[in-house]
Amino acid sequence: AIMWLSFQLWQGALGLFAAGGRVFGEGFTEWGRIDEFLTLGQLLLLLAFIALHVLAVSLGAARFRSLVYAIAPVQLLGCIAIAVWAASLCSFGEAMRADDRVAAEARASGGALPRPQAWLAAINSSVGTWSTLVLNVADLSRFAPSQRDQIVGQAIGLPLPFGLTGLLGLWVAGASSFAFGEALWQIPQYFEHWPPAAALAG
Repeated sequence: AIMWLSFQLWQGALGLFAAGGRVFGEGFTEWGRIDEFLTLGQLLLLLAFIALHVLAVSLGAARFRSLVYAIAPVQLLGCIAIAVWAASLCSFGEAMRADDRVAAEARASGGALPRPQAWLAAINSSVGTWSTLVLNVADLSRFAPSQRDQIVGQAIGLPLPFGLTGLLGLWVAGASSFAFGEALWQIPQYFEHWPPAAALAG
């Protein structure tokens, strides 16, 4: 729980920092880890974000439970917006062929599976990692009304979102590679290519 909360705090602060840089004209600054290049502004933003979460935890998670019903549709709309943006950069087929030369070289050297098998293997790896957590961490299943609901929810709620978001990630990475010459894998990296208002919303 501590590891996952720390990761989410870091990613959330990174997103806010990247969006703020886009809005205020600072541009995107790579911020992947704490090292000697961490600025005072980044540190203060991270500490403020942590303080906000400390407040939320102290008030109790149950108080925010109803927010799930508001946030889930917003997340879905965000994914659709990202897909529309990727489609504006190039077609789905062009995105999937953006790194054909690199993929062909990797396959020729025996270092890569064909794309469909690689995608399925990656989804299986992600779901496999999470399945042990879902079985063992009560926080992920304690709100299920029954054991059957938990089993059905996990059977659908793990592979389907991982498959769809994985496909979306591949699409955006391919589209950004096609359009900008670099595959972008982190959402805050998209912000420098979005209008400032869209970056802030993101």
